[in-house]
Amino acid sequence: MRRISIATFAVVALFVSVGARAVTPPFEFIPIDEIRPGMVGEGRTVFSGDTIESFKVTIMGVLRNIGPNSSMILATLEGGPLAHTGVIAGMSGSPVYIDGKLIGAVAFAFPFAKDPIAGITPIQEMLDATATPTTRRAATPLEFPLTSGKLAAVAPQQLRPVPLQGVSMTGTHLLAPYLGRNLAPIATPASLLGFPAESFEVVAPLLRQLGMEPLMGGAVAPMGQAATGASLADDPLEPGDAVGVGLVTGDLQIAASGTVTHVDPDNGSVYAFGHPLFNLGPIEYPMTRSNVHLVLPSLMNSFKMASSGDTIGTWVQDRSTAIKGVLGIRPRMIPIEVSVATSRGEEKNYALEVVDDQLFSPVLTYASLIAILQTTERQFGSQTVKVSAWVETSNNGVVNVEDVFTDQQAAVSAAAMVAAPLAFLMNNDFEDVELEKVRVDVRATETSLTARVLRAWLDTDQVAPGGTVQLKILLKSYRGDEMLETVEVTIPPNAPPGPLKLMVADATTISAVERREARNAFVPKDMSQLVRAINALRKNNRLYVRLTRADAGGAIVDGEYMSSLPPSVLNVLESDESGSGYTPLRNSTLWEHELVTEYNVSGVRVLNLEVKKR
Repeated sequence: MRRISIATFAVVALFVSVGARAVTPPFEFIPIDEIRPGMVGEGRTVFSGDTIESFKVTIMGVLRNIGPNSSMILATLEGGPLAHTGVIAGMSGSPVYIDGKLIGAVAFAFPFAKDPIAGITPIQEMLDATATPTTRRAATPLEFPLTSGKLAAVAPQQLRPVPLQGVSMTGTHLLAPYLGRNLAPIATPASLLGFPAESFEVVAPLLRQLGMEPLMGGAVAPMGQAATGASLADDPLEPGDAVGVGLVTGDLQIAASGTVTHVDPDNGSVYAFGHPLFNLGPIEYPMTRSNVHLVLPSLMNSFKMASSGDTIGTWVQDRSTAIKGVLGIRPRMIPIEVSVATSRGEEKNYALEVVDDQLFSPVLTYASLIAILQTTERQFGSQTVKVSAWVETSNNGVVNVEDVFTDQQAAVSAAAMVAAPLAFLMNNDFEDVELEKVRVDVRATETSLTARVLRAWLDTDQVAPGGTVQLKILLKSYRGDEMLETVEVTIPPNAPPGPLKLMVADATTISAVERREARNAFVPKDMSQLVRAINALRKNNRLYVRLTRADAGGAIVDGEYMSSLPPSVLNVLESDESGSGYTPLRNSTLWEHELVTEYNVSGVRVLNLEVKKR
């Protein structure tokens, strides 16, 4: 199936809308001004499997101006299980006809209502809202956990993730009295497949806050299956059919489900829901078939439990009164390949795809990795997780992150380490980045591979310019084993006589020192600097050795560390009134080295060294 870009979708939308604000439906419909109380019509939806069933609709009236120039039809529903369940989550988009003419989609309900009273979104408003041929807007990144603050120096302030804290819909706040008196969009069921209970609770609060009701379970078709023109012709999508919105596909699944309101046979456009999914505007999400397993009655919120099948098209608009899609076109997704070597000596491989979206891709990647790692490894307790990830971008660049985690929730830390760079890349201020593939390699062990620095010493504390001195570092592991490491420290030939300081420090300490030296938060100046900063992130399994001299010859210029600058250059930088990122340093770095270990190592030592006169 060929791929299509958002720009192409915009062109398609132009032909459909012909630039007009209001769209004249190419089918029979009843305008909102002709709707009268007492009218009786028919609604269509799926209560079980893929069979469309009818239910009775009696018009109660029209609520005018419930929003700016928007109205809603109020009606009672009868038939099927509705008397027992009330309005059902998953009915969003169910078309309603009077005398064979479409009036709109079931989309709203009263929480905790005893009778199935629904709000119907007029079809004209659904068509008008989705006719806007605009490109995808910039998105504010969602928040997700970040490990030990190490990535804080890489991201601008507005991009720094903080712990995600969702509130469950089952909390007492749901019982607030006002909820029973207001029409609200019908909750959208979202099935999660492959998510154990622990990782389910990570992503569920986020989905609930966005108006979805996450459910565990459901079966999916193999990743990569897409509908062809032949299959659509054999089994075309019809108003009242159950339909899905894929967020994650493959070995894991997150898919929302609703109901088709209208299918335009001339251009393959599909309209559904009658309310927004997330109200993101232009989107590029998979449109999937959906199969309803059952309707579960609930005092709080009855819902359809459904699972997604083949991809049959692409949702291209997510607006206030509807979502709109195009049949026969497969959306662009981000492939993610995960290889896990478990602590039990097993090799497991996973393949999945997440939607290509600035807002959701990082969080969905994080949630998916949590699910995989918590399935293959335990959630709590001593263990070591080594993770390496490669992010391939459209400009043939590769971003690589790797680290070792030994904390009580190592899997969570590892997942965040992979997801954070995606947020930085997709939300950068410099250029559009198209992610081609994400590859993740995880190595886990039940042993806590930690070590700390016991001692560090030099074989001599005096050395000539251009000479070398041996640095000895004694490490002690978690179980008490001692390891001796040796580093050859090279003194630059142009080093002037005088005292030097040699720092041996772990990743957290050296990062904190660099942030203090920079004084201000690091903000990348261009895309290449952002990529270099991500690739150069300090790693937990390394000791960093840095040789410094106390002078005023160093500076940070536009985020780049520069040492031993001539006085003339410093004078130019100090006199620059353009506001460039210039920060003088009290110390110049003459030499630095990374010592790679197999442990998550901690500790810091500072040694003195004297450079002798020639």
